[in-house]
Amino acid sequence: MAGFAAVGRRYITDPGVNWGCGSQFVDFIGNGKLLNGNLNLALSKRRSFEAFEKAGLPYPRWSNNFAELRKQIGPDRDILHRVDGQHGGSGIDIIRAGTNPVTLTPQERSFFVERLSYQREARVHVWCDEIIATQVKLLEPGNGNPIHSFDVGNASFTTKLEGRLEPALATKAGELARAAVKALGLDFGAVDLMLTKRSKLYVLEVNTAPGIRSKSIEDAYSYGLGRLKKERK
Repeated sequence: MAGFAAVGRRYITDPGVNWGCGSQFVDFIGNGKLLNGNLNLALSKRRSFEAFEKAGLPYPRWSNNFAELRKQIGPDRDILHRVDGQHGGSGIDIIRAGTNPVTLTPQERSFFVERLSYQREARVHVWCDEIIATQVKLLEPGNGNPIHSFDVGNASFTTKLEGRLEPALATKAGELARAAVKALGLDFGAVDLMLTKRSKLYVLEVNTAPGIRSKSIEDAYSYGLGRLKKERK
């Protein structure tokens, strides 16, 4: 595709946009603004949750202290032990209900998150406050790994949220996604949301490397870039 160059599974573009690849590519479109120039909040799950709280968005309960979170959510819920700054399903251990994390090695960046009941996970791609694509996560049948991730290899995304969520929930997911990108001070991002068994939506994270792995998602970001170029001429 014109304007994109593959970097592993991620992409950069000329004029440059920070696609979360660890380096920033200066955006020379018009006024020279760097898209997603500050990833500090988005790259930390803890700081993201704090920003979501300030913005009034629903997100999983969490704590730096296991006992504190266990007290909040009760003894019958699983808890995720996470290492901040990890991605792709890495740095996560599950603490089952009724157990204590005595076998886990304490780490400076450890924190604890409630494990939400799973009905459906969605991804909403937001570009400059516009929803350019939606996806639904599909789980591989028969895979018993409770961590559902593309990188782990037991999950993939299909295009279009519509038809897989009730219209009101799909609309709400879009609203939450746009608000989440704004809360983290980003220009664009792929927002992961969880729909629980009680049909409540939670914001999980905003991916700054949006996962351009299909032609439809590639086309969506090409559209966003093309529109931006026209606006800045």
